[in-house]
Amino acid sequence: AANARERRRMHGLNKAFDELRSVIPSLENERKLSKYDTLQMAQIYI
Repeated sequence: AANARERRRMHGLNKAFDELRSVIPSLENERKLSKYDTLQMAQIYI
């Protein structure tokens, strides 16, 4: 049960990062930004 909860949590977190990547302008459109890079770009964008 704990593994299933963790899997759902990570799926939700990854979905949130994908949504965030879709709204921040990115200089490198050919590759997916890492979570760290996504947060850095969001911080700069804000």
